[in-house]
Amino acid sequence: MANRLRLHTLESTSKARSGHPTICLSAAEIMSVLFFKVMGFDPKNLDALDNDEFELSKGHSATILYAALEESGVFLTEQLS
Repeated sequence: MANRLRLHTLESTSKARSGHPTICLSAAEIMSVLFFKVMGFDPKNLDALDNDEFELSKGHSATILYAALEESGVFLTEQLS
């Protein structure tokens, strides 16, 4: 999963010709474990009270967050473009 997140990050920053891919690449393992092994949330019901919440303090790494949300089914790849 970490490699999938890296791929999404590289594709989106390359397409946008903007962003900070290296910080996202280094956070891929952390994000993959948190989003797909530790956190509990319903991607189809993001307002559910029992969803875990995630806060990202580094704005430059938002692309890896978008990649994790995409992989979890919150939105489609086409919506990122």
